[in-house]
Amino acid sequence: MKHDKLLLFLLSIGLLLTGCSQLDDETSTAVIDASKVTNIKRGEPVIFKFNNAPDSSSVAWNITPADGVDLRTTGNMASVQFSFAGSYTINATYQNVELKSNVTVTDSVYSPVINNLIPLMPNETMSVTAIVRDSSEVSKPEIALVTLVFKTSNKYDCLNNFLLISKDPVTGLISFDGVYTPDSRFCSTGQKEAEGAITLNPDPDSKSNKLEISLLGTVYKGYYYVSDKKLYIAWDYMSGIVFTNAIVINN
Repeated sequence: MKHDKLLLFLLSIGLLLTGCSQLDDETSTAVIDASKVTNIKRGEPVIFKFNNAPDSSSVAWNITPADGVDLRTTGNMASVQFSFAGSYTINATYQNVELKSNVTVTDSVYSPVINNLIPLMPNETMSVTAIVRDSSEVSKPEIALVTLVFKTSNKYDCLNNFLLISKDPVTGLISFDGVYTPDSRFCSTGQKEAEGAITLNPDPDSKSNKLEISLLGTVYKGYYYVSDKKLYIAWDYMSGIVFTNAIVINN
């Protein structure tokens, strides 16, 4: 009887050590796969994947610095667009494993590749959420950054798709290039609404910063200003492009 108990104890220890060894092996081989890590252009979609985590797992993602970064996460993947040139660190945590990856963004502006884009549906509309950060958050006096997050009303392929948005450097006109879908290696199967963001740099002394957005041949026009971390906007539209959390002002 004692011999049987000893044998059972040794087998249990062996199984425990084997499990720990397998966990150590998985941890040691875990990396962040990326569609691109160097020469990333401003506005270019980049996909990151925690390679040892299951597709449906909950991976915690964050990026430093976070200014001008649009981060969307789905399971073990993250879709990212950078508004500013510079060096960034991608952090991903799954269970007790934390990974880091460094990337560099150039000052060039991304020009979408047509065969990676799905055109917007003919009946597409957009909801817009405004995120305002004050000077204390961006370490620049007298400056407020406004990020507009656009979300389609229709669903598109890939759970980690990305709405690509352009802003004309001269006129400031915002337009939509289409919905970016990554290749099969980085695509999470399914459909969802597409989201994307654009960063504005309003004149803090102006009450009439121009805002023009083109959607499916229609140009929506208004103006805005920022006060107390809120977006105030003159916007005469109840459909097409609708702001969800801005304070509407009268013309």
